[in-house]
Amino acid sequence: MFIIPPILLAVGINIEDITLSYRTIQRTRMLLRKDIAQGLKDNFKTHDKYVVHWDGKMLNDISGSRFVDRLPVLLTAFGTEQLLGVPKINTGTAENQVAAILSTLAEWGIVPYIKAMCFDTTAVNTGIHNGTCKEIEKTIGKDLIWLPCRHHIFEIILKSAFEVYWPVSSGPNVSMFGRFKKSWDQIDKSRYKSGIEDTVVSDIVSNKKNELSRFITQRLQLLQPRDDYKELLELSLIFLGEMPRDKVSFKRPGAVHHARWMAKAIYSIKMFIFRDELQLSKKDFHGLQQFCVFIVVLYLKAWFSSTSATTAANHDLQFLKALIDYKRTNPLISSATCEKMILHLWYLSDELAILSLFDETVPCDIKKNIVEAVKTSEGQDSKSRRFLIDKNNLNSFTQKKIYDFVSKKSLNLFKTFDLPYDFLDIDIELWPTNESYNENKEYFEQLKVVNDAAERAVALVTEYNQCLTKNEEQFQFLLQIVKEHRQKYRNCNKENYLQYKCKNIL
Repeated sequence: MFIIPPILLAVGINIEDITLSYRTIQRTRMLLRKDIAQGLKDNFKTHDKYVVHWDGKMLNDISGSRFVDRLPVLLTAFGTEQLLGVPKINTGTAENQVAAILSTLAEWGIVPYIKAMCFDTTAVNTGIHNGTCKEIEKTIGKDLIWLPCRHHIFEIILKSAFEVYWPVSSGPNVSMFGRFKKSWDQIDKSRYKSGIEDTVVSDIVSNKKNELSRFITQRLQLLQPRDDYKELLELSLIFLGEMPRDKVSFKRPGAVHHARWMAKAIYSIKMFIFRDELQLSKKDFHGLQQFCVFIVVLYLKAWFSSTSATTAANHDLQFLKALIDYKRTNPLISSATCEKMILHLWYLSDELAILSLFDETVPCDIKKNIVEAVKTSEGQDSKSRRFLIDKNNLNSFTQKKIYDFVSKKSLNLFKTFDLPYDFLDIDIELWPTNESYNENKEYFEQLKVVNDAAERAVALVTEYNQCLTKNEEQFQFLLQIVKEHRQKYRNCNKENYLQYKCKNIL
C-alpha cells in the first residue's frame, strides 16, 4: 500500500478513481499464487525416467509454535529440476516419509515414471528391512535404482578425518573454530603464510603441487554452485602458495557448527594460514597441519569430482585405493577414512559399477573386460545394495579393477531405466556412432547422484517458514513459485533483468 499509490501517480493514474485495499491485494496474490502453481503442474513435461529426491528439516509449524518435520520432494531428469511439494510430517520416521513422498508423487501423477531415488545415507533411508527406500519399493511394487548422495558420503569421510584430532563433542559447535571466529578482527590479514612454507607440509605436498594447482585453477574457472565451494578452492591455492598476494582476500568466518561440513575444511585451512597470528597448542597445530594436508592432497579432488554419475564407480575405487595408500603419510587418517569409505561403496555395486562404460577416463581394454564380466560373472552373493568388503583385508582390494565389480546383475540398470543395451554386442570401437550407446551416455551424464537439489529446497523452506502466509496450501504454492522464479532468474540484478527483457522484446 505504500508502494502502489506512488507508482500509479507516477504513470499518471488518479488514485481517487482506484479502489485500494490491502485485503484486496492479499486476496489477489493468493489467487495468483494458486493459478501460477497450478500452471506449473499443468505444464509439467512428463518424462518416463525420473529420479526422486528428498531431505528433511525440523522447523516451527507455520501456523503455531510446535515443531514439525518438513520433507521437500523433488524430481530430476534430463538436466531439469522440479519441486513437487514440501509436506509436513509429525516425525521423520521411515513410515511417515514414505507416506509423504508417495502422496506427493501421486498428486502429480508420476509414480509409474520413477526409476531411481537419490537420498542422504542416513539409517532411516538406507535400512535394508524398513528403511524409507526399501519401503517405497515395497509400496509401489518394483525395484528402483538407489543413488545415495555422493556429497553426503564425502562429508562423512571429511568428518572422520577431522575427528582423528578433534573427537566429536556433545555441543553443536567446534570450540577451536569458535575462538578463531572471535579473534578474527584482531588478526592482521596481511600476515598470512602459505601452508607449503611449513617444512612438514612441503615434504608431503611439493612433488604434487603442480598437479594440485592445475586442478584447482581449472575448477575456479567453472561456475561454483555455492560460495563456500569457491572459498575452499581459493584457500587451497593460497595454502599451496600459488595465489598472487595482490589478489588475496579472506572472508569473515561464518557458522562453525558440526552440521556445516564444509566449514571444517575452510576453517582449518584458514587457521593454518594464520598460524603465526594465533596461539595454537602443539596438539592443535599438529592436527591442523595433518588435516589440511589431507584436504589439499586427497579430499579436494575427490569432493569436486564426485558429482558425475558416469565416473562415480571408478572414482570411488581409485579414491579408496588412495586412502589405503595414505597410511604411508598418515596411518591415523588412513585408518579412520577407510573405515568409513568401505561402508559407502554404493557405486561399486553390480547395478552402478557398469556406469564406467560411459566414463571417458576408463581405457577401452578395461571396458572390454567390463562387457565380458556382464556376460559371464555371477557377482556378489548379497542382498545389500552396496559392495561389501572386509576391513581386515584392505590390501587385497588395491589389486582390484573396475570390471571386478560388474556382473550379469548389472543389466538391471538398463532394464530399470528402460534403456537399450544392445550396444554391448557390438565392437567397442563402434560405440561412439551407435544410437543405443549414445542414448545411454546422454542420459547417464545428466543423472543426478548428489542430493543438492533437496538441500536447496530445505534452505528455501527455512527462508520462507512463518513468512507471508499461515495457510498450508498457500505455503506450498509460494515455495513452488519462488523455486521456479529462482531457476528462471539465477542472478537477480538489474543488468541481467534488462538483458532478459530485451531478449523477450526482440
